Amino acid sequence: MAILTTWIACASIGLVIVWILSRTFAKDKLGHLPGPNGFPLFGSVLEIEKGRMRITFQKWARQYGGLYRVKLGVQDSIVVSHFKYIQQILLKDGKIFAGRACPFRQM
Repeated sequence: MAILTTWIACASIGLVIVWILSRTFAKDKLGHLPGPNGFPLFGSVLEIEKGRMRITFQKWARQYGGLYRVKLGVQDSIVVSHFKYIQQILLKDGKIFAGRACPFRQM
């Protein structure tokens, strides 16, 4: 029992150290955008209730605005939920985003 407790404590400390180092030394290109902080390795996935993804994203849009970042697992994503940003991205800068894969199924 003591070995298991020691192993769990060491693994937990190791994960915390890795998380702190990744936050300290990672060059976060999206750091200037607001958004939920999330958890190490999981991001904000644990905050999304099953079958209620749309409602969670709407809540975050009210909280963080029409353009925010969200970490889903280890993947950083940008959520665009306001018409003026959608218009800018799709109509004016559409060539930049053309051909990108959509990581989500239809909600």
